[in-house]
Amino acid sequence: MHLTRHSHVISYMLFLIFQILQESIRIPGSALHLMYQSSQAPGYLSRVLMRLTHATIPPTLTHVHVRVEIEGSVHTKTYEADPHLMHTFAWNKRNVYKQKVSFGT
Repeated sequence: MHLTRHSHVISYMLFLIFQILQESIRIPGSALHLMYQSSQAPGYLSRVLMRLTHATIPPTLTHVHVRVEIEGSVHTKTYEADPHLMHTFAWNKRNVYKQKVSFGT
């Protein structure tokens, strides 16, 4: 989506899957743009929503175990088995050594 405001071109992009907003503002009289991307803001967490069960679950299923391994870190969670069970994994973009990891977008 492109908007024109006070003869400055402001360009917005919304990456819905990643929940990221990107904004580009042209600097008048130059070929340069100021860029903002919400994924670079402090406190932004990369999120993944996972469907763990459907409407019907087997009667023998009592628990659902989630295990996510990313950048050397292991994240686990156990749920009681229920229909329509969802899990949201939020990652702070840090590796096992608490160092910031960057992937561009």
